[in-house]
Amino acid sequence: MASTPLTLAALATSAVPDLAVHGASGLASGPSGSFLSALIESDRGRLIVRVPRTAAAEAEQSGELLGRSALTSGTRTQLPFEVPETLGLTRAGDSRAVVSTFLEGEHFSVQDLSDDSLLLQPIAEAMSAIHRLPASTVQQAGLASRSAAEARAASARLVERAEATRMLPSTVAARWAEVLQATELWEFAPTVVHGSLDDTQLLVADDLVVGVLGWSELQISDPA
Repeated sequence: MASTPLTLAALATSAVPDLAVHGASGLASGPSGSFLSALIESDRGRLIVRVPRTAAAEAEQSGELLGRSALTSGTRTQLPFEVPETLGLTRAGDSRAVVSTFLEGEHFSVQDLSDDSLLLQPIAEAMSAIHRLPASTVQQAGLASRSAAEARAASARLVERAEATRMLPSTVAARWAEVLQATELWEFAPTVVHGSLDDTQLLVADDLVVGVLGWSELQISDPA
C-alpha cells in the first residue's frame, strides 16, 4: 500500500488526469492513523489524497464519497461554507486513493468554547443551513431517510447495545430511558443532517465557519 507522500502524489496523478504536481508532504488524517494522507501542491491548487488503512476507514470513505456527490454545485451555493470536492480516485493496493480539494481553515476544540464565544453563532448558522437543504438532496442520492419514529427506534437500539456492554453508567441509562419515553421529544419534522458533525469536522477562520468536512453520514433524520 502507498506509504510516502511521493507515492501518494503519484497516485494522485493517476486519479486526476493531466494533474501537474509541484510538491507533496505528509498529513495527519483520521484517528489512530486510520488514513494515509498527503497534501499535494499542484496546478489545481492544494489537494489532499487519502488512502484508508482499515476496513472501517474504507467504509467511512465510501459514505463520504456518496455524501459529497449528493451535494451538487447548486446545493453547495446554499451553504455558507466550503465542502471538499472529490476530483478523482484510483486503486491503491487492496484499497483506493481519493483526491479531493484541500480546504483552508483551522480546527478548534469544543471544550474551549465559552458561553459568549464568537464562534457559537456561526456554528449554529452552519448547522441551520444544512437543516434547510431540500429533502431531495438526500432522497435523490439514495441516502438514508428516517422518520421521527425510526429515529426514536434507532436511538433505543443504540442504548440497548450500550447497556449490553455493562459499561453504561446507570445514571446515563436512566436519563436515556426518560428521553425515549418522552413522546413530545420525538414529535419533530425530520430534516437533512450532516450525521457526524463535531469539532473535528469544522474548519474556522476569523471567527467564522469556513469549511465542513466529513459527510459520510449525510441523511434525513433528527435535527437535534
